[in-house]
Amino acid sequence: FEQTSIVDYYSQYLDGFDEIFNQVLRGVEINQVIMIRNRTYDTHFIPIHNDHDDVISVISVANDITETLAAERMYMEMEQNRELIKLKEQFIASASHDFRTPLAAIKMKADFLIWHNNRLDDVKRSKKLHEILWQVDHMTTLLDNIMRLSEANMGGIEPVLLPIQRDLFWKRIWDEMVEMKGTLIKTRFDYKESVEMIDADEHLLQYALNNLIGN
Repeated sequence: FEQTSIVDYYSQYLDGFDEIFNQVLRGVEINQVIMIRNRTYDTHFIPIHNDHDDVISVISVANDITETLAAERMYMEMEQNRELIKLKEQFIASASHDFRTPLAAIKMKADFLIWHNNRLDDVKRSKKLHEILWQVDHMTTLLDNIMRLSEANMGGIEPVLLPIQRDLFWKRIWDEMVEMKGTLIKTRFDYKESVEMIDADEHLLQYALNNLIGN
């Protein structure tokens, strides 16, 4: 059995241990986490004083915390997985709600064309068809955003800013809401803004307004 001093032993596993030991010799109790042969130890270096308060020796107490740290890491991973599952459930619920609005708009416009096709002129018929196509494009954009969110692990979406005409945009959103609500509510659209064009992500803006109006 070969005796080894505290300094020689811990210097093998901890850089700068000489300075740490000198602090202990000056009467400072130090706690240090040290890796020794693939094990983790919570190590305390305690100075022992005589009656004159001089440091006469140093005690080292090491507690193996390898399993404790492993259990803590496992618990944190489980909590992260639970949080991820919760976020995915919320995300799926939100996506289902987001698709419901354009699907309802498409169905309303398609039903309108079926029941009133003979009474529509070419201009009105073309307008309804273009509105359906726009809603299909809007759903495609929502689906793309869902895929982007999934790939980004629930991160943010970078808006695509393009110039849009405000009065036509607000009017289209309002008309779609009125069309889906039918005669259940009385509505009136007033537009008093002086700015005609704005830079915005049209699909994200519609998404926000639909949620605002729908809720």
